[in-house]
Amino acid sequence: MSSDLDLNPFSVQSPERIAAHDVLSLFVEDFADFHQIHRAGHTFLHGARGSGKSMIFRFLEPDCQILKKKCPLNELDFFAFYIPIKEMEVKLTELIRLEMDGHGSLPLNEHLMTVNIVLKMFASLERITQSGEPPEETTAFRNFISDTLVRLLKRGGWAGVVPEIPAEGSFEQYRLVAVSLLEEVYSEISLFIQRLSLGGCLIYTGTLLGFKDFVRPVCAALRSMPFMPATKPFFLLVDDADNFSEEQTRILNTWVSSRGTAEISLKISTQRRYKTFRTISGQSIETPHDFSEVEISDIYTSDRDRYMARVESIVERRLQLASINATPSTFFPEDHKQENEIAKIAESLRATWSESGRGFRANDDAYRYARPNFIRGLHGSSKSGSTYSYAGFKQLVHISSGVVRYFLEPAALMYGEQTAANEGSAPVTAIAPHIQNKVTREQANRFLTSEFERIVREDGNLGGGDRATKLRNLLDSLGALFSHILMSDAAERRVFSVAFSNGPDDEVREIFELGTEYNYLHKSSIGKKEGAGRTALYILSRRLAPAFGLDPTSFAGYKFITNEVARMMMLEPKKFHNRLRTNHIDSVVDPAQGRLFEEN
Repeated sequence: MSSDLDLNPFSVQSPERIAAHDVLSLFVEDFADFHQIHRAGHTFLHGARGSGKSMIFRFLEPDCQILKKKCPLNELDFFAFYIPIKEMEVKLTELIRLEMDGHGSLPLNEHLMTVNIVLKMFASLERITQSGEPPEETTAFRNFISDTLVRLLKRGGWAGVVPEIPAEGSFEQYRLVAVSLLEEVYSEISLFIQRLSLGGCLIYTGTLLGFKDFVRPVCAALRSMPFMPATKPFFLLVDDADNFSEEQTRILNTWVSSRGTAEISLKISTQRRYKTFRTISGQSIETPHDFSEVEISDIYTSDRDRYMARVESIVERRLQLASINATPSTFFPEDHKQENEIAKIAESLRATWSESGRGFRANDDAYRYARPNFIRGLHGSSKSGSTYSYAGFKQLVHISSGVVRYFLEPAALMYGEQTAANEGSAPVTAIAPHIQNKVTREQANRFLTSEFERIVREDGNLGGGDRATKLRNLLDSLGALFSHILMSDAAERRVFSVAFSNGPDDEVREIFELGTEYNYLHKSSIGKKEGAGRTALYILSRRLAPAFGLDPTSFAGYKFITNEVARMMMLEPKKFHNRLRTNHIDSVVDPAQGRLFEEN
């Protein structure tokens, strides 16, 4: 079967459109806490866009698991239904207006969510008809449609006409009958919601379905089918749950708080914009009592060795599928001239360590200062800082800042440029360093400019006012701060992070959190300056390293800043930049010295 990978081995495809055999070829499941996802129990999967959440869900679907386990459908460890929230029409303007008015929105919202979820479940069943092993006993499935499904719909108030169900149909024909039934139920509520826009007082008298009285019995009936793994749990893979409104999120949390995870487990992915963890009654769902959590991006950001190995494995598989005989390091070679110069600086630091060394060992100084000294030299009298080359597999992995897509998308562009440079005269067996550097710099600038315009538009539509401007000022100020540190004679120059010695106030926290929402910042935590408790640590995305001339190969240091300085960064960036140029760095941000923190 052909795919985009035949043309470009690094092309990024929507996971739900990838064939099962391609998923198994491309997916690498070696990351911390993966076991939490494929065991019974509700799980929240948090991670930045592009970190691989949808690919994980695609891997859990039955057609992939059949190939993975090499077993029939009824012997799987679980059966997963993919529920993409972005494709649901769950945020209709009129329904949101109902939420604001507090008039009947709760049962209508749950009904709308319930119908959409079960509709997506039956759409997801198409996977098992494409797995090469379609179920043979379709009579039971036909009886489920004509008896159980129709009875449950009627119990919820549905008064529609039951379509003709063929006596000798196929599994796919029966599945489509179920889809048409649910689409009719959905059109009923959709039409009512649209009529609300005409004004007047309307009362909904149609079907009302809920999780307990519809989703659970539908799942129970499906589990009893001869082709299903009857004693194993059903997983509902709710993808991009951030797209729910707050009331819909409370309804989903109420489902999470219910018992019965051995039968139905909700696997919920978010992009850190999940609106609340409270139920419709106001109670908070809590981990580990109600659910477990997996932080994909945080795991990748802190556990760099695991992330490096994961990307290496992904690239190896893609090169193999494209019949390219190369390792990731040889396919994305370093700028050897640059690396040789850095190696000379490292050797010089080792040689002088006994007289002027700053680390515990000679290699410590070589590791910490060789690359920063090289970059600082480029910014010297020749003012050639822009000649630093962001090339080499490991450096590109660091720049991807813990998100797989942020490696693959630039790599696809590099492959395209290298193909054009070869003019079809030779196959691509490696990406030239100058092409790697060019694309990496262009992507960093794009992330800071054109992609940022999306935030301005989205935030403006949400009434965010000048939040985007404050965030842009903050990013520029952080970039300037970290660049000044890199050019300084500080003990630790590879700084990408800040923590607060006091505060932050609500406005400052809001802007920092906005940065994490759009992946410009990563959030972790460290011990407080006073030594008791912990405080938030905000790490600048290393995707921005080329835009600010930073060393992306490490972010081992951090600076404490005051709330007042953060406000200056956001509101008075020129004043902050002037202070950096005319004062010692520590006197500008905070009296405390930057310290190393352990990336655990």
